[in-house]
Amino acid sequence: MPKPFIKNVATVHDDAENASYVRLRIRTVRGTKETIELPREDISDIKSLKRQLLRIGAVLPSQAKECRDLIMGAVESNSPHLIRRVAQSGWVDGTYRAFATQSRIIGNTSEHFEPPKRAPKTDDHGATKISGSARSWKAAVGVQALLSSSWVFSISAAFAGPLLRMLAEDSFSVCFSAPSRTGKSVVTLVGSSVVGVGSVGEMMTWNVSEAGLEQRLPLFNDYMIGVDDFETMKGSDAAKYERIRGMTYGIAAGTEKVRHSAAKLSCNQWRVILVTSMERTIAELARSTHRARQTGEAVRMIDVPLLSRGKAHIFDLAGSMGEHIDASWREKRFESMVKACAANHGAVFEDYLEKLCDGYVDVPELAGKHRDRFVKRVTAPNDEPITRDVARKFGVVYAAGRLAIKFKLVPWKKEELFSAIENVFCDAKTLLPDRERDLATAQATLKEFVEKLRRRNDIDDYEVEPGYRVSRMGPARFVVKVDAFNALFETDTERRDVLNWLGSSKLIVTSSSSSKPKYQFKWPDGERRRSYTFSLPV
Repeated sequence: MPKPFIKNVATVHDDAENASYVRLRIRTVRGTKETIELPREDISDIKSLKRQLLRIGAVLPSQAKECRDLIMGAVESNSPHLIRRVAQSGWVDGTYRAFATQSRIIGNTSEHFEPPKRAPKTDDHGATKISGSARSWKAAVGVQALLSSSWVFSISAAFAGPLLRMLAEDSFSVCFSAPSRTGKSVVTLVGSSVVGVGSVGEMMTWNVSEAGLEQRLPLFNDYMIGVDDFETMKGSDAAKYERIRGMTYGIAAGTEKVRHSAAKLSCNQWRVILVTSMERTIAELARSTHRARQTGEAVRMIDVPLLSRGKAHIFDLAGSMGEHIDASWREKRFESMVKACAANHGAVFEDYLEKLCDGYVDVPELAGKHRDRFVKRVTAPNDEPITRDVARKFGVVYAAGRLAIKFKLVPWKKEELFSAIENVFCDAKTLLPDRERDLATAQATLKEFVEKLRRRNDIDDYEVEPGYRVSRMGPARFVVKVDAFNALFETDTERRDVLNWLGSSKLIVTSSSSSKPKYQFKWPDGERRRSYTFSLPV
């Protein structure tokens, strides 16, 4: 039997649990030495302590007094090190001189810190690792990224995670959308390779509960987190949209819900940039449930169509390089990038963090200037607040790319970076909520519909007609069944806005007792039907 051995090597305070542990070095029955942690509150109970040590295989003396003396001598001795285990990844404090990754502390600090402890039942999806070097990543991934604006954006978003706290910016998410087999997941993977995820199979998925997501997000505090396609989410369109909407607000809130009065006092917190994808835009998913995305939701989870504005593929920057882009070429580029990410991930982010921490550059000041310059270049004075808000978020992404260029971590020129981020911003703008634009579209839809209505004198069977036209002096009047009217519009918001416009313009017949549209009328065949009566401007 191996000789008994127990040594007190450290006292560890866990910020996440607000609890202290004694770290012991023990010899096991296998003859190996292992490090274990026991709660300090347990060390006064020798019987409980002995049971715990035996359960994990510690070699202990057979004599009771000798065993007690060995155990108590170790746990009651002064620890040579006092260690603080941080609650989550990210900046250790407000000096921005030390950063906790999932596996180590980068930078300088006067205290002994350790990275956060993963929850016991958390799987490895999203866990960060190191493969290759910053130089090999730059040559393999960074060079190829210049073929696609979305790849440049995803990489810059990964570098932008640590800037959120510095610039007092909130968490936000970006969802790239495009049909199947257009490279959506590779866009997410390219950014994930920066922080240390090397394959799509290693990325987090949406097959997780809200509570499970909140448990993992602190491991990506001050990070970008890549999550695989929303299409893995189960349920009807309505259920998917409600989950996406709920998670959008939950991610942006930056703190987990307290689910019980006995929950620990220090809730998990985070600031993250989340990148994911879906075959449809979130706006399309919302419309399939007859709903429209609200402004607050759209600015927290930003919809980016990869193939908007006439693009046939994601390689929008390759044409200027003289590349002949066909299906075979695209397949080879995807395969090459996937292999590059598998071989090179994580190291470039650690180099980036070391440069942020070394203090040679006033990062908050420089990043803030780059962000503000981007916003100034891509917005106009009459832009809606939501447009300027999204521009500001993308400005943080641009600022991170500029820092990566300054630190020589990417092989890009600053105008190449600006062009790529601007392209993605312009794509995102096409899906931002715009009530005036949507009302104009709905008005055009209504006008096109009523122009096809028949005159009442030409109709034999009113039961099958959606409505009819009443000829008279001045603007024509239309009577349209409520169900047919409602079916014209993709969302309830569009329908309500059109009714409000008709009412405020005094174009629709309203109830005598209120200003609401009247929706019961007697038709020429003598039947009363649920319908609206209105005119349209000439």
